[in-house]
Amino acid sequence: AYVILLSGTVPDGTSTELALDSFTSVLGGGVRYFLGAALFLFALASVAGWAYYGKESLRALGLGKLSGKVYGVLFAAAAFAGCLIPEGPIWELSDISISLMAIINVMALLMLSPVVTGLTKEFYSERKKRIRSKSGKIPPDTVKRSLFKS
Repeated sequence: AYVILLSGTVPDGTSTELALDSFTSVLGGGVRYFLGAALFLFALASVAGWAYYGKESLRALGLGKLSGKVYGVLFAAAAFAGCLIPEGPIWELSDISISLMAIINVMALLMLSPVVTGLTKEFYSERKKRIRSKSGKIPPDTVKRSLFKS
């Protein structure tokens, strides 16, 4: 964002074109090759990471090897389609998918918060009992220190 503001480049294309034009106007023409390679590697790493994450999630759910192969085929088809579809709908679909994942995660956090609270209380009560049994009394700042020690 800083380079875009300093360059004075007027946004008239996609965000990628704006970034490339801004860096080129500030750092020279050679930076296009570096940014192109960096963008390619970032995109490749993202696609590979999401493919692996999806396959491992299916494995963790116990859905078998066939589901991983089906997922791989569907993922490859979606990646190929993503190359052909304009970027606007792709970003919208991405935003919707991430929002749905966030909603599911927040619901899981809310449902698990009583369990976490109970386990935390149990942990600290057991820790206090262990400290009392060693020294006969609880040092004044034990709870604060125990947060940083295992």
